[in-house]
Amino acid sequence: MDKNHIAKLNNNSGSSSYLQNESHQEFVSKLTQPLHEMNSPQGKPSLWQWFSNLSISRKQIIALLASELISIFGITLVSRFLITSNLQAILLEQAKSELAYTDMAYNIKVNQMGFGFRGQSDNTAIIRATRLYASGEPLSQALKTDVKQILANEVKAINIEYATLVGKDYKIIANANAERQGEFFNPDNLVSEVFSFPKQIKASRIVKWAELSRELPPLPKGFRNQDALIRYTVTPVTDPQSNVVIGALVSGDIVNGKEKIVKATLDANNGGYSAIYYRQPTGEFILAKSLLGGESQNISNFKLPEESKSLLTAAVTSEGKTVTAQMQIGEQSYTMAAKAVPNKIFQADDESIGSFNKQPVAILVRGTPETALNQLLENSFWVQLLSIIVAVTIILIWALILKRTIIKPIEELQQTAIKYARGDRAARAKVFATDEIGQLAVTFNHLTDKINQQFNKQEDEVKIAKLVQEITARYRGSLNSLYILNAAVTSLYLAIQADRVLVYKFDSKWQGQVIAEAVNPEFPASLGAEITDPCFAESYVEKYQKGRVQAIANIYTSGLTNCYIAELEQFEVKANLVAPILINNILYGLLIAHQCSSPRQWQEFEINLFRQVAIPIGYSLEQASLIEKINNASSVASQI
Repeated sequence: MDKNHIAKLNNNSGSSSYLQNESHQEFVSKLTQPLHEMNSPQGKPSLWQWFSNLSISRKQIIALLASELISIFGITLVSRFLITSNLQAILLEQAKSELAYTDMAYNIKVNQMGFGFRGQSDNTAIIRATRLYASGEPLSQALKTDVKQILANEVKAINIEYATLVGKDYKIIANANAERQGEFFNPDNLVSEVFSFPKQIKASRIVKWAELSRELPPLPKGFRNQDALIRYTVTPVTDPQSNVVIGALVSGDIVNGKEKIVKATLDANNGGYSAIYYRQPTGEFILAKSLLGGESQNISNFKLPEESKSLLTAAVTSEGKTVTAQMQIGEQSYTMAAKAVPNKIFQADDESIGSFNKQPVAILVRGTPETALNQLLENSFWVQLLSIIVAVTIILIWALILKRTIIKPIEELQQTAIKYARGDRAARAKVFATDEIGQLAVTFNHLTDKINQQFNKQEDEVKIAKLVQEITARYRGSLNSLYILNAAVTSLYLAIQADRVLVYKFDSKWQGQVIAEAVNPEFPASLGAEITDPCFAESYVEKYQKGRVQAIANIYTSGLTNCYIAELEQFEVKANLVAPILINNILYGLLIAHQCSSPRQWQEFEINLFRQVAIPIGYSLEQASLIEKINNASSVASQI
């Protein structure tokens, strides 16, 4: 390989700048200073003449006072806007995260019900009773009593209201509360869905008061003559002999009046507003339970004002995503977050799959008080006012401090941004302090670092693409396998400046031989060497056939076996980089780079280059092999 070609490779691998100098249109404003003649020495002077007649010290004081007050007021407004915006964004995220407490508190009972009744679906008494009912045989009184007691125990253990065993005809076999044997029971067709798709279903539904009156469950204190939001689980009961669903266990827990659900959020987050609403088919939102945390006590069942309907409506239509808003409750402002509970959850093995195929019923709401925000803004106001007073009092000192601590850093940050925009990717802002401007400088530096990383990645991709194109161009059209391989290893040897690049080809027993090599004359050649690794077929073939690329920076610290290290030592290898060459997804051989002079930390660019070069090598070898087979077949055919 001649020096001109090496220089060409090095030029192609150079960085390409993605930041281009922008042309800026300069606007020059010319200030004209009109001259006004005095009518007479005794006439009333103009404002400009009056200022011109002042002493230099007074001019300086007026100019400094005006400029400092303007600067302070400007910075005050900007900082206040930034603080308010950032804090409001933080409060929105805080409200979302606090809503997760309500979500967990809401679902923990559902999960308990699901776990408990999945266990009871395997209960022998439950299965025997369901099987007898399905076959049309009567249940003995003892079996009825046993099943009812099992359901009652589950109700008591989990502290729920419903526990019902239903047959395939949707009629109650047994239940924990009032005697309802033989009644049709298929709440909102959930039992039908379990029979059609035999997986446990968790759902939130509205239960009419007429249904509650028939069941006579233990209702929350003060709950009468109203519909209720209920959390259901419907669990299929399967005959273990035929593996056929023969019934369903229905558990239900009334949400209305359950203070524990919303109180968990208040306890974890020091007050605020926590509530559960449910949506009637008419579109009306009904409060199931809420708590408003005050300074001295919690207000139970506090209903949000009418303007909250838009928040609840947005939650219903957001398919489980959290929606936020700001709202005034009494004299306190709140950052509100709301999300809908899936109207149906399928428990498939260990995975829960939520469904929003129709508008959900239950909506969880969290209100985070903005007390801290308002207090911080108030404190900020007094600090800013004090700063103005101090500035007026010690104007000269303040002017100097202002210039050094605010104006100068802002100007330097601006200049740094301009340098960066014009292509100086090494430009970084100086961090003078930890105040807002310092934090802005830190953020700017982080941003430029991330942009540079992206640019470097894109540059590497372009560089790799160019190198791959140039390498493949060297053997494109060739049908000679050895020429292809020699061209590839020679080009890679120069591109990554390794001490050795070779191709190691496997035979049918996964033993191999070095068939192509480019090596630094200072180190031993390996061309033609046969290398035996008894563990390769068992441990590595499958991995390399799946595209594994291995980069070892130091063979002595990478956990390699002693026999493998010994194989490498005979060629003075200190570090290696290995990529598979595949033909028709079958491992043909390995493309390998060796560093012999010292250990080497392989760069991501080099690893990606090796990976991408190995792919067209395989394609070219495949094409050469195919043409060779066609030619051989043609030759044989011509001899017949």
